[in-house]
Amino acid sequence: MDKNYNLFLDDNRKPSDVTWVELPLVPWVVVRGCDTFISTISRYGLPRIVSFDHDLCDEHYERYFKAKKTGAFDYNNLTVRTGLDAAKWLVKYCEMFHKLLPECHIHTRNHFGEANIREVLKAFKPSKKAIKNLTDSQ
Repeated sequence: MDKNYNLFLDDNRKPSDVTWVELPLVPWVVVRGCDTFISTISRYGLPRIVSFDHDLCDEHYERYFKAKKTGAFDYNNLTVRTGLDAAKWLVKYCEMFHKLLPECHIHTRNHFGEANIREVLKAFKPSKKAIKNLTDSQ
């Protein structure tokens, strides 16, 4: 199913709930956590589009409210992986399989998480093989 679906990572919202950023008007496969995000891509291949939430459980919301006071999100000793973990996994997956990143959006309301996800995605450098695969398919 590679590139034939769009993946929306969020613990409780659906894509139509997101009004603060403009998401593409496409059908979305909604996943509620990092583990499901990983298993979906592992099973079906890369989606065409991904949209990331950062905070995926109450523990993350609690850290976010503390971060608003301290100025930094504390990632130490989390028991549930965040949207940042999903973004890091996606980058490693693309590097390992010589793929280009899908189109990525970030719809989290956590500005610390948004900045961290954006940094991870921006740092991705496609392999020469991924670029060659792209040019060969055109």
